[in-house]
Amino acid sequence: MKRDGNLCLYTKHGKVIWQTDTAYPIGDHSVCCFVQDDGNVVLYRGEKTIWSSRTPIDPDHICSSSCRP
Repeated sequence: MKRDGNLCLYTKHGKVIWQTDTAYPIGDHSVCCFVQDDGNVVLYRGEKTIWSSRTPIDPDHICSSSCRP
């Protein structure tokens, strides 16, 4: 998570390969990232959702403590 609120994935060489496009003014230094129990990844700025992965809820594919890589 960058200080401007944008969540990014980088290559090992530092190149951005994916991002949420939630940089300021949408996001800021207060943005928090949560992975919810249903597998949905959500970015919050305060109590407001500014981005979501919209992961569908499928109880047959929710990982529990018995999941193994």
